[in-house]
Amino acid sequence: MRNFIHNIKKIELDIVLSLPGLFEKTWQSLGFLNFSKCVKRNGYDFVEKVIDFFSYYVKNLIYTLQEAGATNFLIADDCGYKNRTFISDKTWRRLFFDAYKEIVEIIHNKNQKIIIHSDGYITKMIQTFIDLGFDAIQSLEPKSGVDIFNLFKKFKNNICFIGNLDISDLTFHTPQQIKSYIEKIISEAKKSNAPLIISPTQQILAHIKPENIRMMIESTKNG
Repeated sequence: MRNFIHNIKKIELDIVLSLPGLFEKTWQSLGFLNFSKCVKRNGYDFVEKVIDFFSYYVKNLIYTLQEAGATNFLIADDCGYKNRTFISDKTWRRLFFDAYKEIVEIIHNKNQKIIIHSDGYITKMIQTFIDLGFDAIQSLEPKSGVDIFNLFKKFKNNICFIGNLDISDLTFHTPQQIKSYIEKIISEAKKSNAPLIISPTQQILAHIKPENIRMMIESTKNG
Protein backbone atom coordinates (compact mmCIF):
# COMPACT_ATOMS: atom_id res chain seq x y z
CA MET A 1 0.00 0.00 0.00
CA ARG A 2 2.82 2.41 0.84
CA ASN A 3 4.43 1.86 -2.57
CA PHE A 4 1.09 2.19 -4.33
CA ILE A 5 0.30 5.54 -2.66
CA HIS A 6 3.85 6.79 -3.30
CA ASN A 7 3.67 5.91 -7.01
CA ILE A 8 0.26 7.56 -7.38
CA LYS A 9 1.55 10.77 -5.82
CA LYS A 10 4.50 10.81 -8.23
CA ILE A 11 2.09 11.25 -11.13
CA GLU A 12 0.30 14.03 -9.24
CA LEU A 13 -2.95 12.20 -8.57
CA ASP A 14 -4.88 12.47 -5.33
CA ILE A 15 -6.53 9.23 -4.30
CA VAL A 16 -9.46 8.80 -1.94
CA LEU A 17 -9.41 5.54 0.00
CA SER A 18 -12.74 3.94 0.90
CA LEU A 19 -13.46 2.88 4.47
CA PRO A 20 -16.31 0.62 5.69
CA GLY A 21 -19.31 2.42 7.17
CA LEU A 22 -20.41 1.82 10.75
CA PHE A 23 -24.14 1.71 10.03
CA GLU A 24 -23.79 -0.77 7.17
CA LYS A 25 -21.39 -3.06 9.01
CA THR A 26 -23.52 -3.05 12.16
CA TRP A 27 -26.82 -4.02 10.57
CA GLN A 28 -25.18 -6.39 8.08
CA SER A 29 -23.46 -8.31 10.85
CA LEU A 30 -26.74 -8.69 12.74
CA GLY A 31 -29.15 -8.91 9.83
CA PHE A 32 -31.49 -5.98 9.36
CA LEU A 33 -34.40 -7.75 11.03
CA ASN A 34 -32.43 -8.41 14.21
CA PHE A 35 -30.93 -4.93 14.11
CA SER A 36 -34.43 -3.43 13.82
CA LYS A 37 -35.73 -5.54 16.70
CA CYS A 38 -32.89 -4.38 18.94
CA VAL A 39 -33.58 -0.75 18.12
CA LYS A 40 -37.35 -1.10 18.51
CA ARG A 41 -36.97 -2.80 21.90
CA ASN A 42 -34.39 -0.23 23.05
CA GLY A 43 -31.72 -2.90 23.05
CA TYR A 44 -29.06 -0.31 22.45
CA ASP A 45 -26.41 -1.88 24.70
CA PHE A 46 -25.81 -4.82 22.39
CA VAL A 47 -25.93 -2.72 19.23
CA GLU A 48 -23.46 -0.26 20.74
CA LYS A 49 -21.05 -3.11 21.47
CA VAL A 50 -21.16 -4.08 17.81
CA ILE A 51 -20.61 -0.45 16.80
CA ASP A 52 -17.63 -0.23 19.16
CA PHE A 53 -16.12 -3.32 17.52
CA PHE A 54 -16.34 -1.90 14.01
CA SER A 55 -15.32 1.58 15.16
CA TYR A 56 -12.14 0.15 16.66
CA TYR A 57 -11.43 -1.64 13.38
CA VAL A 58 -12.01 1.47 11.23
CA LYS A 59 -9.87 3.69 13.45
CA ASN A 60 -6.96 1.28 13.34
CA LEU A 61 -7.37 0.94 9.58
CA ILE A 62 -7.12 4.73 9.28
CA TYR A 63 -3.94 4.81 11.39
CA THR A 64 -2.39 2.14 9.15
CA LEU A 65 -3.35 3.95 5.95
CA GLN A 66 -2.11 7.28 7.29
CA GLU A 67 1.26 5.72 8.06
CA ALA A 68 1.34 4.49 4.46
CA GLY A 69 0.80 8.04 3.21
CA ALA A 70 -2.96 8.25 2.69
CA THR A 71 -4.48 11.71 3.15
CA ASN A 72 -8.04 11.53 1.79
CA PHE A 73 -10.74 9.12 2.93
CA LEU A 74 -14.32 8.20 2.08
CA ILE A 75 -16.71 6.43 4.44
CA ALA A 76 -19.07 4.23 2.40
CA ASP A 77 -22.21 3.99 4.51
CA ASP A 78 -25.57 3.83 2.72
CA CYS A 79 -28.22 5.31 5.00
CA GLY A 80 -31.20 5.64 2.69
CA TYR A 81 -33.23 4.26 -0.14
CA LYS A 82 -35.85 5.89 -2.35
CA ASN A 83 -37.55 8.81 -0.55
CA ARG A 84 -36.71 7.47 2.94
CA THR A 85 -33.83 6.78 5.27
CA PHE A 86 -33.37 3.29 6.73
CA ILE A 87 -33.71 4.60 10.27
CA SER A 88 -34.59 8.01 11.67
CA ASP A 89 -31.93 10.68 11.94
CA LYS A 90 -32.59 10.78 15.70
CA THR A 91 -31.82 7.06 16.10
CA TRP A 92 -28.81 7.27 13.78
CA ARG A 93 -27.37 10.13 15.81
CA ARG A 94 -27.88 8.28 19.08
CA LEU A 95 -26.12 5.16 17.84
CA PHE A 96 -23.39 6.41 15.52
CA PHE A 97 -22.65 10.07 16.20
CA ASP A 98 -19.99 9.69 18.90
CA ALA A 99 -18.15 6.91 17.07
CA TYR A 100 -18.07 8.87 13.84
CA LYS A 101 -16.97 12.01 15.67
CA GLU A 102 -13.84 10.16 16.82
CA ILE A 103 -13.15 8.92 13.29
CA VAL A 104 -13.50 12.39 11.77
CA GLU A 105 -11.23 13.90 14.43
CA ILE A 106 -8.49 11.33 13.77
CA ILE A 107 -8.41 12.46 10.15
CA HIS A 108 -8.78 16.19 10.82
CA ASN A 109 -6.02 16.09 13.43
CA LYS A 110 -3.64 15.51 10.52
CA ASN A 111 -5.33 18.20 8.39
CA GLN A 112 -6.71 15.53 6.08
CA LYS A 113 -10.11 15.24 4.42
CA ILE A 114 -12.99 12.80 4.88
CA ILE A 115 -16.07 12.32 2.68
CA ILE A 116 -19.29 10.54 3.63
CA HIS A 117 -20.92 8.50 0.86
CA SER A 118 -24.53 7.40 1.03
CA ASP A 119 -26.91 6.23 -1.64
CA GLY A 120 -30.59 6.98 -1.37
CA TYR A 121 -32.56 9.75 0.29
CA ILE A 122 -30.35 11.37 2.92
CA THR A 123 -31.67 14.95 2.88
CA LYS A 124 -32.70 14.84 6.54
CA MET A 125 -29.23 13.66 7.54
CA ILE A 126 -27.19 16.44 5.93
CA GLN A 127 -27.15 18.55 9.09
CA THR A 128 -25.91 15.55 11.09
CA PHE A 129 -23.06 15.04 8.62
CA ILE A 130 -22.18 18.73 8.93
CA ASP A 131 -22.28 18.53 12.74
CA LEU A 132 -19.88 15.59 12.58
CA GLY A 133 -17.44 17.65 10.53
CA PHE A 134 -17.45 15.69 7.30
CA ASP A 135 -15.80 17.74 4.57
CA ALA A 136 -18.07 16.51 1.78
CA ILE A 137 -21.00 14.27 1.00
CA GLN A 138 -21.11 12.11 -2.11
CA SER A 139 -23.86 10.61 -4.26
CA LEU A 140 -26.90 12.86 -3.68
CA GLU A 141 -29.18 10.80 -5.88
CA PRO A 142 -31.90 12.90 -7.52
CA LYS A 143 -33.93 9.80 -8.41
CA SER A 144 -34.12 8.94 -4.70
CA GLY A 145 -35.62 12.30 -3.81
CA VAL A 146 -32.52 14.39 -3.06
CA ASP A 147 -33.11 17.97 -4.27
CA ILE A 148 -29.60 19.36 -4.46
CA PHE A 149 -30.86 22.83 -5.37
CA ASN A 150 -32.64 23.13 -2.03
CA LEU A 151 -29.53 21.80 -0.30
CA PHE A 152 -27.45 24.57 -1.90
CA LYS A 153 -29.83 27.21 -0.53
CA LYS A 154 -30.09 25.68 2.93
CA PHE A 155 -26.51 24.65 3.69
CA LYS A 156 -24.50 26.93 1.36
CA ASN A 157 -20.78 26.40 2.02
CA ASN A 158 -21.10 24.28 5.18
CA ILE A 159 -20.23 21.11 3.27
CA CYS A 160 -19.02 20.20 -0.21
CA PHE A 161 -21.55 18.45 -2.45
CA ILE A 162 -20.28 15.67 -4.73
CA GLY A 163 -22.29 13.80 -7.35
CA ASN A 164 -25.97 14.25 -8.32
CA LEU A 165 -25.50 13.23 -11.96
CA ASP A 166 -27.71 10.18 -12.08
CA ILE A 167 -26.48 7.00 -13.76
CA SER A 168 -29.78 6.55 -15.60
CA ASP A 169 -29.40 10.04 -17.09
CA LEU A 170 -25.88 9.25 -18.25
CA THR A 171 -27.25 6.08 -19.80
CA PHE A 172 -30.39 7.33 -21.56
CA HIS A 173 -30.13 11.10 -21.96
CA THR A 174 -28.51 12.94 -24.84
CA PRO A 175 -25.20 14.81 -24.48
CA GLN A 176 -27.10 18.10 -24.81
CA GLN A 177 -29.37 17.15 -21.90
CA ILE A 178 -26.31 16.31 -19.79
CA LYS A 179 -24.72 19.64 -20.70
CA SER A 180 -27.88 21.59 -19.83
CA TYR A 181 -28.21 19.94 -16.43
CA ILE A 182 -24.57 20.50 -15.54
CA GLU A 183 -24.79 24.16 -16.54
CA LYS A 184 -27.88 24.52 -14.34
CA ILE A 185 -26.39 22.82 -11.30
CA ILE A 186 -23.14 24.79 -11.51
CA SER A 187 -25.05 28.06 -11.86
CA GLU A 188 -27.24 27.34 -8.83
CA ALA A 189 -24.26 26.26 -6.72
CA LYS A 190 -22.49 29.53 -7.50
CA LYS A 191 -25.55 31.55 -6.49
CA SER A 192 -25.51 29.95 -3.03
CA ASN A 193 -21.71 29.85 -2.74
CA ALA A 194 -22.03 26.08 -2.31
CA PRO A 195 -18.91 23.96 -3.00
CA LEU A 196 -19.70 21.44 -5.73
CA ILE A 197 -17.89 18.59 -7.45
CA ILE A 198 -19.72 17.15 -10.45
CA SER A 199 -19.66 13.37 -10.62
CA PRO A 200 -21.92 10.38 -11.30
CA THR A 201 -23.94 9.17 -8.34
CA GLN A 202 -22.51 5.66 -8.81
CA GLN A 203 -19.77 3.82 -10.67
CA ILE A 204 -19.41 4.36 -14.40
CA LEU A 205 -20.48 1.06 -15.95
CA ALA A 206 -20.05 -0.36 -19.45
CA HIS A 207 -23.59 0.47 -20.61
CA ILE A 208 -23.20 4.22 -20.03
CA LYS A 209 -22.77 6.29 -23.18
CA PRO A 210 -19.12 7.39 -23.59
CA GLU A 211 -20.28 10.61 -25.27
CA ASN A 212 -22.22 11.52 -22.13
CA ILE A 213 -19.17 10.99 -19.93
CA ARG A 214 -17.17 13.16 -22.32
CA MET A 215 -19.84 15.85 -22.18
CA MET A 216 -19.95 15.65 -18.37
CA ILE A 217 -16.21 16.32 -18.18
CA GLU A 218 -16.16 19.07 -20.79
CA SER A 219 -19.20 20.88 -19.38
CA THR A 220 -17.77 20.75 -15.87
CA LYS A 221 -14.45 22.19 -17.05
CA ASN A 222 -16.23 24.96 -18.91
CA GLY A 223 -18.49 25.74 -15.94
